[in-house]
Amino acid sequence: MHVTTGTFATAQGARYLQQLCKHFAHKIETSCSETEGRLHYDMGTAFLTADENGLTVRFELKNDDAFEAAQHVIDSHLERFAFRENFKHMDWDWTPPPARRSVPRAAADMLREHMPGLHAFLRESANRLR
Repeated sequence: MHVTTGTFATAQGARYLQQLCKHFAHKIETSCSETEGRLHYDMGTAFLTADENGLTVRFELKNDDAFEAAQHVIDSHLERFAFRENFKHMDWDWTPPPARRSVPRAAADMLREHMPGLHAFLRESANRLR
C-alpha cells in the first residue's frame, strides 16, 4: 500500500469536505460526517479530515503509479470548490518513487554520480575490450 497525504490550510475545511463527499456520492461509495469522510476509489481510499486549521486528505493507494491520478482528482475538484481562495493544489507529502532499475544500471548510476572519474575509466576500459 502506498500512502500520500495532502493538506490545505483554510477556515473552510469542513465545508470542502462536505462538498467532496456529496459530489462523489453519486459515483463511488462514500461516508461522511461533519469532520471526517471516506471516498472509495478504484485506485484506493481517501480519508478526509477537517478542523479549524484546514482540510487533510490521506490516500491509501493500491499502486504507486496512482499518485498523480489521486492528486489530480482532489486538486481539480477543490480548485472549483475553493476558487474564492485561489486554490491551486494541496500540499502533498509524497512524490512517486523513481523508476525501477536493474542492479547493474543502479551501480553505474551510483558510480557516475559519486565517482565520475572511476566511472569514466571503467567505461573506457569496457569499450576497449569490445
